[in-house]
Amino acid sequence: KQRLRLLGGLSVLAAQTGAEMTCVFDGAELAAPVLLAPPRGVRVLFSKAGVTADELIRQLARAEPPGRPVVVV
Repeated sequence: KQRLRLLGGLSVLAAQTGAEMTCVFDGAELAAPVLLAPPRGVRVLFSKAGVTADELIRQLARAEPPGRPVVVV
């Protein structure tokens, strides 16, 4: 439920600001894939086994073009 509340809040923020949103969760402890319809304006990613969400976030941030604003919370 907490994940859904977070994603709902991010969706509202995306609609209000027009910002691109990506939400990354740790996925290593998942026994099965999560069937989740991401809310409008929010991309949802799960890290793979052996990779933490923090590591995936760092990879995503490094992949952004130089000078592009990135906010990580």
